[in-house]
Amino acid sequence: MEFQVVVIGGGPAGTQCARDLADRNVPVVVLEQGPAVDQSYVPCLMGSKLEAKFGAYPDDIIDGECTRFRIIASRDYVDLPASIVNVPRLGRFFNKNAIIAYDRQQAIAKGAKYYFNAPVTSVQILPDKVEVRTTNPEAPVVTGKVVVLACGVSTQGSQIAQSLQIPRPKTIRIVWRSYLLPPNSTARSINDMGLIWNDKVSLHAYVAYYNTPAGFFIALLDYDRSPTEMAGILREVCMRHKIIAPILEGAEQTPLFGEEDVQDIPREIIQPTVKDRLLVLGDATGLVNIFVYEGFYQAKVTGRCAADTILAAREQGRFDAQALAGYKRRWEEELYDIYLKAGRTSAYLFYDTGKLDTVANALVKAFKREQAEGHTKLQNIYLQNMISPAVPQGSEFVWAKAILGEMSFTDKAVMLPRFLKAGLIK
Repeated sequence: MEFQVVVIGGGPAGTQCARDLADRNVPVVVLEQGPAVDQSYVPCLMGSKLEAKFGAYPDDIIDGECTRFRIIASRDYVDLPASIVNVPRLGRFFNKNAIIAYDRQQAIAKGAKYYFNAPVTSVQILPDKVEVRTTNPEAPVVTGKVVVLACGVSTQGSQIAQSLQIPRPKTIRIVWRSYLLPPNSTARSINDMGLIWNDKVSLHAYVAYYNTPAGFFIALLDYDRSPTEMAGILREVCMRHKIIAPILEGAEQTPLFGEEDVQDIPREIIQPTVKDRLLVLGDATGLVNIFVYEGFYQAKVTGRCAADTILAAREQGRFDAQALAGYKRRWEEELYDIYLKAGRTSAYLFYDTGKLDTVANALVKAFKREQAEGHTKLQNIYLQNMISPAVPQGSEFVWAKAILGEMSFTDKAVMLPRFLKAGLIK
């Protein structure tokens, strides 16, 4: 079975790549190890940057608008409005799997061929083609001119990457709980998202909640902790946290997630992302904003960058690493230089200095001071880090100055060298 491009993985990255190629009449096949329809629910917040770049999604697969963003530190919290200057909305809540299913339908309508329940068993890079074998009897052997690895950091994806001498990125773990709020809950109609930064809860990330029309979802992210320990910590947050426990009073826990069901999110960028007849996309590359651990937008961007690279290489009639090298330049220009680098700086300040509690509480104080003065500059920088494809130039300096300004003299003396080091992060 011959195609020009073989995509392994039908998630956001692989599907975007397939759709863009099919739109240009390139014969492309997607091999997805899962079923055609995934009924599970994975809550996400869609920033306006996603629809601005890739087009709007139908309202019937969107759960609702986010009306407020809440930041919770150990001593205080602050609410940010769900809009900033020149940006129509903070975001819309959606089920990640529903969006992926919609994107797959669009790719198939353009002419991309999909095989579901098709785990890949081997990938062989030959001088003139690639050969991919699967367990699906309808597609036992698939060949093409180039293979796109877009199967994330799953077990299958890691095994394939290892066989191709592609490193697996380090990951952070995530565990979930889900609830249905009672009808008389005042929080039920708010539709907001919140982050909890507290070093007693998570040393390297946060707790996030999504309060959506589809339900209340709450997750803990961290690493170097077992699933059992993380599940216990998240349970305690739901039962005893001064903000979360009152919201969940009278709520019914729903069985969407097992207490120790663990997902992985990358936390480092791997190299290489290009080899002869091979491109690596999405989570498999580790191209995630490690400050907020958001990767859906980045995955789709890598899919488009890969498609553009393949189209350019196709015109040359060659698919060696040199012909495909433009892929790395594209994702650096569209993601890293204007967005992910700033996220790495913020992640260092929060998670790598050993002073998460100090920094988080200073940030909340800075926001509250700005609100009292009637200004929005710091708020806009923060929200743009969440929803915009580019963070304003010089925002790291404004960000650091505002946070340091709310610290005691002792904390300033300790943190200033660490903030200066953050500015040197590449």
